[in-house]
Amino acid sequence: MTPQQFHVLLVAEDRVLLRRLTRFLRTFGCEVSQITEIDQLERAVAAHLPDFVLLDADICGSSLAQVCRLILTARDDIYIFAVTPQRDSAFLTDALQAGVDDFLAKPVVLGELLARLRAGARVLSFQRRWHQQDTVDTRTGLPTRTEVVRFLREKLQHTSGRPPRVSLVSWDVDFFQEVLRRHGASAAERLRGEVIGRMEKLARDC
Repeated sequence: MTPQQFHVLLVAEDRVLLRRLTRFLRTFGCEVSQITEIDQLERAVAAHLPDFVLLDADICGSSLAQVCRLILTARDDIYIFAVTPQRDSAFLTDALQAGVDDFLAKPVVLGELLARLRAGARVLSFQRRWHQQDTVDTRTGLPTRTEVVRFLREKLQHTSGRPPRVSLVSWDVDFFQEVLRRHGASAAERLRGEVIGRMEKLARDC
């Protein structure tokens, strides 16, 4: 994830701060959205799908923890910066427990902001790769067993009082191990890819 791929949501009442940060971030190719009221936050997160939220703690008052929980309820893969002059240990501990990932002191030093964004991008990239590997089989591109079970549980829980209608098809590729033994891994991978392609076509045609 490079600076050009960042989408940053700025949350602050200070319009001078918003203009300054927006101008700086766009210089480095970031996509930037802004809001000036907390009650716009949930809609903004859903609409803009930001990678980062820069949250001026002054706009939150005493409800920083509640605001962080709101952000992470909407999406759990957002990196949250709290922009604040407060640095006492109790405040930092409470903020970290609420879901803040990093802090920026006021007044914001632009070079520090860019460095911290890049560090945060590395964290996000790792988390997203890990999550993808947890839900997608890297060899086949299909959902893993864990993801299939999670999907079925979710569907069964949202039946609106009606008996669920669920169909599950299990495939077994005959002689796959024999192909692997006789013709090698490359032939087995080609066979796997062909089977997956046909399964996907059948699923689309259903």
